[in-house]
Amino acid sequence: MSLSSIYQRTASYIRRNGLKETVYAGADRLSEMCADIRYNGSVRKVDSRELERQKKQTFERSVKFSILVPAFDPDPVFFRQMMESVLAQSYENFELIIADGGMKDDLRRMSVHFADTRIKYRRLDPGGGISANTNAALAEASGDYVTLMDHDDFIEPDALYETVRAVQNGADIVYTDEDKY
Repeated sequence: MSLSSIYQRTASYIRRNGLKETVYAGADRLSEMCADIRYNGSVRKVDSRELERQKKQTFERSVKFSILVPAFDPDPVFFRQMMESVLAQSYENFELIIADGGMKDDLRRMSVHFADTRIKYRRLDPGGGISANTNAALAEASGDYVTLMDHDDFIEPDALYETVRAVQNGADIVYTDEDKY
């Protein structure tokens, strides 16, 4: 972005919101950028050997996850990324339930493309919204635990493994936070 365009955008923001609000917004943005730099430097990476070890591990209590994805015409790139991240899990006892309330037929084709029996695709009437789509996915669920994902989310390859570890230690509910990309 050029210096000229930054100036124009800032001037426009000042006209719309005033100088005081612009200063606060700029300070917030700088704070977020600094936090991003600190966070990105501390991201934990799981190597392939560790993921293979996790795949071979057995647990005392067998747990199946139902991953619910309410969908409405997502960007195909992000939807594919979501699918790939779920199918790459080191803990493989899950079902991925896609409740498609969109106007297009892209998701069915992409879901079938992956040819994985853990994927359940359900076409819904358009216009039900995220609640109706989530409820339709939940009606298909057969897992012990339910997890929610949006059609443009992704999860790290050890996410379900770490969750099942918490369940093995007695957790009834597991909350995991999110990162914004």
